[in-house]
Amino acid sequence: MDRPPLFKLSAQLSNRRSPVKLRTSVPYDHTELASLNSPIATNNRCTRASGTKWYDFVQLYDSFQFAISDRVRVALRTEGITGWDSIALDIPEAPTTYHLFFPTSKAGPILNLEALNNYGTEILEFDLGTWDGKDVFSLHETTFIICTGRVRQVLEAIKATNTEIGPL
Repeated sequence: MDRPPLFKLSAQLSNRRSPVKLRTSVPYDHTELASLNSPIATNNRCTRASGTKWYDFVQLYDSFQFAISDRVRVALRTEGITGWDSIALDIPEAPTTYHLFFPTSKAGPILNLEALNNYGTEILEFDLGTWDGKDVFSLHETTFIICTGRVRQVLEAIKATNTEIGPL
């Protein structure tokens, strides 16, 4: 089976001017993606750790996880994007509601991890047979969030800010 266009989805790390980063009020494992079972699901209070600009994608401090604005959440739900969920965050100083974003679907594992770790390739490979076809998913034992072209189209259509959608 030919691989459809797939992309890595994340908050931009440094290309924007003074993006807000969030600090959670409870410790969590930075090496795992959030879920409805995460400590932050029951203690969702966050504060601004740094930055001044509230973009659509807001990174969690010291983590690759991110929150999305309510505008992005509504667009993804309206367009029927599958394979993800979110947890509403309590951020008193935020100009809108933000939601911790996480995939609910997994694929993988990565087949060429050694080559990737040794800079032998930049192309990430996994068995497509392990993917359930959802629009958003993660790869087994990683914090990579992968998305289909449908997600990319939705985010581009609404001009979502501070997002990075790069080739897989």
